[in-house]
Amino acid sequence: MALSCAATAASYPAPLQPRRRASRASSRGSAVCPARRRTVTPRPALSCAAPVYTAHPFAPEVAEAADSLSSEFREVDNLVARNSARVLKAFQNARVGSHHFGGCTGYGHDEGGGREALDSLFAEIVGAESAIVRSQFFSGTHAITCALFAFLRPGDEQLLELLMTLWRK
Repeated sequence: MALSCAATAASYPAPLQPRRRASRASSRGSAVCPARRRTVTPRPALSCAAPVYTAHPFAPEVAEAADSLSSEFREVDNLVARNSARVLKAFQNARVGSHHFGGCTGYGHDEGGGREALDSLFAEIVGAESAIVRSQFFSGTHAITCALFAFLRPGDEQLLELLMTLWRK
């Protein structure tokens, strides 16, 4: 159960009043600040109680639709919780620390294994054997092209049509 502190409309400070003479202010029950000679109006205390709504904030049709979708919302919340736990576990397994988020020289010397940690982190998250995660890859197409250039040599042929046919079955 989460606690929330909501300020009600009555808890906001009153708008500033124009300056009044001390004799008039004291007759109305407000205190006068002797150092500055201005009226000090006491402010109501902030309330940490949940606000009470007298009417439902939505139309009845919207409220019914939201109630009917509560099980789907719960499923999405559970999926988010499971995936968040999986990502946090991957961060722990890759031993990602605060030193991985610091700056680097760009020369690749003494960077504390940041690239390797990021690669193993993403590999575990997506369930792959290994991964290469670089900011230099502008898109997925760019990454695939780099991988194909790494494996194919001039004169090699790619059997993509056969693989796509097998994959669709």
